[in-house]
Amino acid sequence: MIKFILENLEKPVISEDEKMSDLLKEKDYTNWLRDLKKKLRENQLKAAVKANSKLFNFYWELGKEIVEKQKSKMGR
Repeated sequence: MIKFILENLEKPVISEDEKMSDLLKEKDYTNWLRDLKKKLRENQLKAAVKANSKLFNFYWELGKEIVEKQKSKMGR
């Protein structure tokens, strides 16, 4: 879904009867599209970093639990 959005951000959603070239010449519109695409990519990156951080912490804690279980069995 995100790939579709990114691929189509550059494509204005207007009827074919309207002149696309006129719309694309409007600096405000093209700037808005560029900024929107930049914000989307930045937020995708932030989400990926947060998810990776959560997974890292989970695996770290899991590793600690495994080591603790192994130590407790050796001590018997």
